[in-house]
Amino acid sequence: MTNKTERNGLTLLVNFSVIALCLALSLNMFVTGLPQKIFYFVSYLSVASILYGLVRRRIDFRGEGFYLALFAVLVIFTLIRLFWALHVKGIETAPSTDAITNIGNYLLGAKRLLLGAFILLSLAIYGDRVSLTTLRIGKVLILIGLLITLGFGIHEHLYTANIRIKLTTEAASMSSYMILFIYCAWLWLSRFETHRYWKVADVVVLAVTFALLYLCATRVTLIALIATGLLFVVQSYRLSLLTNWRVGTLAVGVVALLILMTSNRWVEGVQDIENFGSNSSTSLGARVAIWSGAMNFIEHHSGFANAGCAHHGGAPVHHQTLSAQCGRLHQRQIQHAQRVSRSDDVTGMAGDAVAGAALSDDAGGLAEEVRSARGGAADAGAVYHRADRFGAAL
Repeated sequence: MTNKTERNGLTLLVNFSVIALCLALSLNMFVTGLPQKIFYFVSYLSVASILYGLVRRRIDFRGEGFYLALFAVLVIFTLIRLFWALHVKGIETAPSTDAITNIGNYLLGAKRLLLGAFILLSLAIYGDRVSLTTLRIGKVLILIGLLITLGFGIHEHLYTANIRIKLTTEAASMSSYMILFIYCAWLWLSRFETHRYWKVADVVVLAVTFALLYLCATRVTLIALIATGLLFVVQSYRLSLLTNWRVGTLAVGVVALLILMTSNRWVEGVQDIENFGSNSSTSLGARVAIWSGAMNFIEHHSGFANAGCAHHGGAPVHHQTLSAQCGRLHQRQIQHAQRVSRSDDVTGMAGDAVAGAALSDDAGGLAEEVRSARGGAADAGAVYHRADRFGAAL
């Protein structure tokens, strides 16, 4: 095989990968199954291209320090997720259904994160081989996909019980994150296109993305959309928000209009924070409950994760048989996890964390019951130790 044939083959592979990824993004919000298969296929091609470059010594990592660091960070996050899932799977002999689901999600997420890291590294190394025609095909696919997605979103909003659209995801917030990722992919492709008619397409995509995020009614992604769009405009046209008063006024006006249009969601957010103690099955309430559970853990454990290592009143804690109290604790947590799993705003991973936080709160209450009934700090420490294990498993 000649060097020219090798270069042509690698160039064809890279351009095909870019088009395939754009196709997967365009289909992702109204088609299930196929986008994931496309992602896996492209990721395996990316791994093969990197191995080929290493074996044939055709990869030059000079000047790619940022992408190498990004690749390393993604690998580290993959290992963290993998270790967490395997550790929890190993310490719990009879995990609940929610725990099994969460562990499976973490393992699947670790796999996809690692494969995605190889895709990023491959595009960083061979990105100069991507043609302008490939970029335009990718933009057309994403534009068509967003328009079709908007049609599905309007239909779901008008003709189903979902006031906040979910599309192909399990929650409206997850749907909004995916839509924002698609918009960021469009902006990346737009950096290489300067024709005037593509600037009109940029405005159309921004409007469609805003409409979809408005139907999802997720606060943070609406803010992120405005911030990302303004940053792109400022960088593309080299504008200054401080020296150009027109641009600065427009930015402030857009943010104010956005807040007015979504004022009810901001009021709900404040109420979720204020009422997290009685209802932690909300988006913001879940986050505050996690922080509350962490503070509760630190307060009652003095920094020790193992009750066998902690000391109460100067004496080592000895484990006692508290099967009745732990049974009640476990039952409360199962009921709480079931309530969390039915929430629209809490994903599987967030539900896992909320369950652990609520367990810690329940543990504090049971510990007080044990103290008043028996007057023993050691028994209370044992309850806290059991609570940690249940929280990790659930």
